[in-house]
Amino acid sequence: MRRPFALALLSAVLAAPTRRAWCAVDRSFLQSIQEQFNVGGSADTLRITVWTLAAALVLAGVGILVNHYLHRRFKLVPSNWITRKADILAVFDLALAQRSKMEMGFTRRDQARQTTSSVLSDVTADHLSLDLSDFIEVHQGWIGRSFECFFRVQAGKAAGQMNFYTFNAEVVGVKKLADGSTQLTLAMPDHVVLQQKRVHLRLEPPTQYVLGLALWPQQLDEKARPITNVKSWGRPPLVLVPGKTGGDLRLVNVSGSGLRVEVSYDARKAANMELEIGHYLNLLLTLHEPTTKAVLKHWLIARVQNRYEDYASKELEVGLRIVGVGKREQGSTEIAWRKAPDDGLPDLENWVVRRHIELFREKGI
Repeated sequence: MRRPFALALLSAVLAAPTRRAWCAVDRSFLQSIQEQFNVGGSADTLRITVWTLAAALVLAGVGILVNHYLHRRFKLVPSNWITRKADILAVFDLALAQRSKMEMGFTRRDQARQTTSSVLSDVTADHLSLDLSDFIEVHQGWIGRSFECFFRVQAGKAAGQMNFYTFNAEVVGVKKLADGSTQLTLAMPDHVVLQQKRVHLRLEPPTQYVLGLALWPQQLDEKARPITNVKSWGRPPLVLVPGKTGGDLRLVNVSGSGLRVEVSYDARKAANMELEIGHYLNLLLTLHEPTTKAVLKHWLIARVQNRYEDYASKELEVGLRIVGVGKREQGSTEIAWRKAPDDGLPDLENWVVRRHIELFREKGI
């Protein structure tokens, strides 16, 4: 009768480490142990100590071998990887049904500094079809190159329940459509990664893409509502214009749901703004989008979530959470405010992701 597989495996695994451990515990080793640690203890105590150490070495060896065996036999993968073909297709079918936008960038091995947006237009068993914006210059040289793609889908019926995914795929086809846009065909990836929400992805933005930041203390009308006329706010007490305003105000990082800024002691005293936790601010964050040469203006309401003051320099670092987003029509001084989405501002998230992809390929951050 054959021994059970587990017993056979355990015997094989234990045999070699045990023999090696026994050989290692020779007289010279015992003598060195006695010389180093013998403080009048008995020989029995010494033997117990040595065998305890030997057993620990054997168990460590068994653990390493078993772990290696399991990885090879069962091909363990991270828990947030989706690898079953049916599950991968289900995710892409959901993205197709929701017309999810995908943020794309060449992977690091291509070293090209270009990102773009696309929309998933078709899913087959082996390929994905993506429609690109017509301002992107695409050519047959893209075939064979690898893209890193980010997208999100609504996970439940309630608004704000979003799942974020990323995957790498190779371009296998490029086609010009009748309307002048371009369609890319990607090979179906062998896995898709469920990512942390992009609302948590923070980036120290490249200064050449930050055109300005202005902060006002929020002003309320007689009904305790934010005043919507920009002219009534007056000049912003705190302003950042890279290369012009010095270091009084610095944008430390930005995400789809908030910002972190650093304010000098002199600047906040001159502005009479201590930025205490719970205070609300009106913000104008102006960014540059290099792929479209566009200027992106974000009118925001933010709440001071946390603050840290350096007792030596008196500089104040403040964490701001975006709670409101505004829209200002061209030529108007009025801003229409609405509550910010709980899962972050899509436009701001997309900008952060694009810059993150570029910096990842350029510097490996």
